[in-house]
Amino acid sequence: KKPEYLKSFFNSLNKKLWPKEKTIWTILTLPSVNFFIHIFNLPDLEEERFNEAIVFNTQMVAPLSLEESYFDWEDWGVANRNGEKEVFVALGVKKQIDPYLEILKESGFNVVAVEPLAVSLARFNNEFVEKEEPVLIIDLRPEGIEFVIAEGKKVVYFDFDSWEEIFGKGIPKQITFDILKKHISCEIPVLLNFYSLKRKKI
Repeated sequence: KKPEYLKSFFNSLNKKLWPKEKTIWTILTLPSVNFFIHIFNLPDLEEERFNEAIVFNTQMVAPLSLEESYFDWEDWGVANRNGEKEVFVALGVKKQIDPYLEILKESGFNVVAVEPLAVSLARFNNEFVEKEEPVLIIDLRPEGIEFVIAEGKKVVYFDFDSWEEIFGKGIPKQITFDILKKHISCEIPVLLNFYSLKRKKI
């Protein structure tokens, strides 16, 4: 909301940590609400047709055009016994991301990747907590609650619920453990049901 404060912070950080002029390689992590992710299966086509199929399928489901977004994808390998490949696609909203890129560039930071917080959380969990089993990550923040389902480093689902979405205009002054427990206990069965239906390996 106040880009001048953010720019001042990064300028100060640059001077404190890297007093000498040098390239600072940076991965920019932003709230997941700035991104759209989707997973689908495709036949094992030759490379050009495979790439075209990814773009086509993404355009069919994406809530914004590719021109308005930063778009990338990953081939997650064979998805089922039919030999189809599982493809993960991610789109970031340009108008939401560009102001951060501009500030970082002006402050001497070279952004090599931009990713949703959900991906960062999954990678951290895979590195330091759980590598083998699927996990449900619950991230509590001043703005609300984020739910992330991950398989290793792979994010298969995320959802962010702001306090306003949860409580409407009647956001309590103090959000107690019991209030959180009530909301989370309602969300978890829905998430587990989604996972059991969507992630069956056929």
